[in-house]
Amino acid sequence: MVVLDDITDPAAVESWWPNSPRGKGWTLATTRLNDPRLTGGGRARIDVDVYSPDEATAYLTSRLTHGAKAHLIDDQAISLTLSGILEFSGAPP
Repeated sequence: MVVLDDITDPAAVESWWPNSPRGKGWTLATTRLNDPRLTGGGRARIDVDVYSPDEATAYLTSRLTHGAKAHLIDDQAISLTLSGILEFSGAPP
């Protein structure tokens, strides 16, 4: 499996796509682009929305608590998580 994270230039990753949908291996790509060069040739687009601030806080709290890292949960961790979610979504802070 090849993971192409945060594609910003579809032409730059063209050689990484499998030759056919029945080829060996998989390619997973993430991007904020809605570019037609990223679909076709057996590729499928799956839109995934960002977490809401409440969802992000709940996810972070759950992961750290179940990972025996609850001591890392504080106001700064929550604040940084929420600022990243808002930045990614394009929403004003």
